[in-house]
Amino acid sequence: MRVFTFKISEIKSVLCVNTIERAVCALEGVDAVCVDIPSGLVRIRCHNDGVAEETIQSVILEAGYNAVKLPGMTAADKQEDGLRQSCRIAAIITVIAALAAFSLYFRWLLPLKSEHILLLATAECLCGLGALYIGRQIVLEGFHNLFSGRPCMESLTAVSVSAAMLYSLLSLYDLYMGNSIAAGNIYAAAVALILLWSLGGEYFAREAERREKKTIVSVRPAQLLRNGTEHTVTADMLFTGDLVVVRQGENIPADGIAESGNAAVDESDFTGNSIPVLKEKGIKVMAGSYVFGGELTVKVLKTAEKLHDMHEEVRESKATVSTPADKRAAFFLPLILIVAVAVSLNWLFYSGSFGLAGKVFTSILLVTCPCALKMGQAAALLRTLQQAAASGIYCRSAGPLNIFKDISVVIFGKTGTITDRKIVMTDIVTYNGVQKDAALTLAASLENSSLHPAASALREHVAEENLLACEKLQYLPGQGISAICQKVRVCFGTFEYVKKSCRIPAAAAELTEKWRQEGKMPLFLAAGRTLCAAFAMAEEVPSSGKDVVIRLQEQGIRSILMSGDSKEAAMRAAELTGIKKYMGALSPEEKLELVSSISMGGEKVAVVSGCHNDCLAECKADIRIAVGCRQSACDDGDAADVLLAEGNLPALLRAIQLSRKLEKVDRQGVMLFYLLTAMLLPVAAGAFYFLQPGLLAQPLYVFISVLTVGVLLLLNARRI
Repeated sequence: MRVFTFKISEIKSVLCVNTIERAVCALEGVDAVCVDIPSGLVRIRCHNDGVAEETIQSVILEAGYNAVKLPGMTAADKQEDGLRQSCRIAAIITVIAALAAFSLYFRWLLPLKSEHILLLATAECLCGLGALYIGRQIVLEGFHNLFSGRPCMESLTAVSVSAAMLYSLLSLYDLYMGNSIAAGNIYAAAVALILLWSLGGEYFAREAERREKKTIVSVRPAQLLRNGTEHTVTADMLFTGDLVVVRQGENIPADGIAESGNAAVDESDFTGNSIPVLKEKGIKVMAGSYVFGGELTVKVLKTAEKLHDMHEEVRESKATVSTPADKRAAFFLPLILIVAVAVSLNWLFYSGSFGLAGKVFTSILLVTCPCALKMGQAAALLRTLQQAAASGIYCRSAGPLNIFKDISVVIFGKTGTITDRKIVMTDIVTYNGVQKDAALTLAASLENSSLHPAASALREHVAEENLLACEKLQYLPGQGISAICQKVRVCFGTFEYVKKSCRIPAAAAELTEKWRQEGKMPLFLAAGRTLCAAFAMAEEVPSSGKDVVIRLQEQGIRSILMSGDSKEAAMRAAELTGIKKYMGALSPEEKLELVSSISMGGEKVAVVSGCHNDCLAECKADIRIAVGCRQSACDDGDAADVLLAEGNLPALLRAIQLSRKLEKVDRQGVMLFYLLTAMLLPVAAGAFYFLQPGLLAQPLYVFISVLTVGVLLLLNARRI
């Protein structure tokens, strides 16, 4: 199957929609049409791959409307592709300019005539101008920010390359006039390299931005039922009114109504209730909920994807990944300009040569240009995002990576976060001489065909061949089940359900209350009018949760558990994981108030909860983390800042580690840049000129210096 999306600007009423739908549906192979009036977007699903988009466009045109096929790439994709191409061209230009610079520096050793020298100098200047044209957006933005009173790293780059290119062109003119010494004053190769580093930084920033936006892509599979045949499609290919089949172990791909079948559905991500809900014909289901057992045929009411967001056009602008380097530009730029002007004026007064003063001024600006620093920081950020994704950490922006290191409080949800969704049997007590194995076999046989999560917990303790045949099953949702097994009526369920069939002694009633206070779910088994056994069921609490809490405590980070489930269930989860402070039976409003009160106290707060938790979408935490999302995309796109893969709570520790490592690498990169700048600045300023005149920064020296700084900062970024 294929889905085409067209843009039609003339859609203004339902009549237009009906006209388009009739025209397109008449085509053989068209399966469904969806028209959105506000956006003018038309989605057409074809079950026949032979349907061409030109055919669809012509049919729509005959109906009186002009359909424009939306491009396969968004504006952001086009920008990234264009930036990648610009980097390649700039790299080629830089290599050519570097070869020319090397040839000019060793011109005395090579058999070069004056016309050859002039040709090499011209070629190098042309390469510099070409690089300046390719990176013009960076230069223009740098000057714009400078004149607007908001100097940034691009401002430093713009001033440096502009001054160096102007000086190189003046030197080229001087060379044309017969001054052979001017051949050693061409800095175009260094200009090309600086612009290459700047474009590289822009590319890394763009790639990081793209990774943030496209980390979570909706590719959830769905079984579309059409004419009695199932077709495997993705969730974004579903239309309103479609029938989809959802089986055990799968996610419901879209909001809808159950048309047939029955299934136990886990909606804890939405409701906080850890017990699955029985869904039958006529009951609504929610996208993203998980089917524990059974099978449903669902009629789609609302697709999981928003039509308006399918082909979002991103306005053309540069990547806006903030780096710490920009914060230092406000004082670094004036400082460098003051130093460059003061030193060049000193050389002008000393030598009386404007050319020598200009050479010193240009050299200082080039060796202190911070383009490589911003590139290194953007590369470190991209590297961190890649490492995070490899660890199952999906960030929607770069912000959380800079905040994780400062977190002082982590507030955990319970269901699907600290606890597993799996129900396990924790206790069993038998009565009236019944053996435990016999009680387990009888209960498991009764629940064998049940969708209740307790059924799987019981079947783990009984071999399949030992199960008994039961008939005349009667199931009351939320209460229990009864059937005829071995010619005896057997019932299994809650205390209130079973006590209708048999007398439950006071000791068993007290045990029920004890288990409930421990956060467990008591279930009873009776054969005839005889009580056989009492079972305690509870959510499984993986040991990984306790390990995470302990590691957080070792790092001075406090843990709090909040849950909408009972206080007893919250207490049990907290005790098993070592969390000292816990709160249960909280309403969504109380959860929001809790998070806000802690945040207002000056703490850096991270909330870790289910993917669809209402608190996660509205709370004012510094970082909102969704754990255990079984679907590959969280429909509430703004609900979570970070998504962790299911069962990957330990990745929270990895995120904190990556955040601290990113800060460390950034700090080391800044220190490395300032150290190299401090070492190169005296050479560029001519401090050693009186010891050796050749130590006055030559164009080739400047090129090698800029190249060395960039390579070292890139290698530093790779350390993450």
